[in-house]
Amino acid sequence: MNNINSLEKGVVHLERINVAGNLKDIREFIAVDIETTGLNPNKDKILEIGAVYFKEGKVIDTFNMLINPEIRIPRKISMINNITNSMVKNKPVEKEVIKSFLEFINVPLEEGVPFCAHNAIFDFNFLKVALKNINMDIRLSYFDTLHLSRKFLNKLPNHKQSTLENYF
Repeated sequence: MNNINSLEKGVVHLERINVAGNLKDIREFIAVDIETTGLNPNKDKILEIGAVYFKEGKVIDTFNMLINPEIRIPRKISMINNITNSMVKNKPVEKEVIKSFLEFINVPLEEGVPFCAHNAIFDFNFLKVALKNINMDIRLSYFDTLHLSRKFLNKLPNHKQSTLENYF
């Protein structure tokens, strides 16, 4: 069955898969990170999409694009993600970047390659809104590195992405 299909437009299915017991079976995946103008996927916008396609522990391809959100980036958000209004002023808008992102993920997605992200539901809820905005029907299977960190690295002081980066 195709993961991208043209029967129902604007339907995005997210399926979290449990990989905690069989991490060794994950031979390929696409790691995704999204930066946004805020916390609410229904009113805030995506500023940047970054993704890396891994297969057998090797980087196969990468994707990274800044997005003009067509709204001002709050100062407090710029302080968190280091993305400023001037950086995105002349960048493509979300619709264009999402189409490029879909080209990047098309083959792995068709082959059922899972996605992963840290605190995945946050990133994928923003992606879900963006895909609905272009009437895209898509099914994404994903696993969450935040969940894995909490399960396997319980002696860490917290499970923030920066803490994990320092740990590894």
